[in-house]
Amino acid sequence: MSKGEYKEALKFCKAALQHDKKNYNVFIFIGKAAFKLGEFAQSELAYRKAVDVDSEKTLAWQGLLEIFTHLEDNDKAVDPLKELLRLTTTDKQKHAELTNRLAATYKRLGKLKEAQSCYDEVLEQHRNDPLPPSLCLPALCSHADHLLQLEEEA
Repeated sequence: MSKGEYKEALKFCKAALQHDKKNYNVFIFIGKAAFKLGEFAQSELAYRKAVDVDSEKTLAWQGLLEIFTHLEDNDKAVDPLKELLRLTTTDKQKHAELTNRLAATYKRLGKLKEAQSCYDEVLEQHRNDPLPPSLCLPALCSHADHLLQLEEEA
């Protein structure tokens, strides 16, 4: 698949499914190849089947997030982000990065309380275990905006 032969990869993977209908990696390859071909519905279906096989692995969730981000479908992006957050609790920087992404997604959906809650989580994490400035800055800016908004409303 590295050579961009995505149609051939799809054929090969579909043939492989005839022998093993629950192969997580085959579903991942189908999802990626279909995504590269612009076949987003097929890609989503393949990633969802991979999740059905093993919801504790991150590749399928990452694939779903890639689709929904590409399609700018913020509503659908929320669930993969939440699952990735659940699965990355030990990697503090990745967790903060995903929390910022979830906050930004909530913000685009107009769910400002949920967004602020995510940013607060990043700031709390920073208090306990310092994070790089690039991960704290979105949270700090959002917190300042929120305080200004509250002040204006008072």
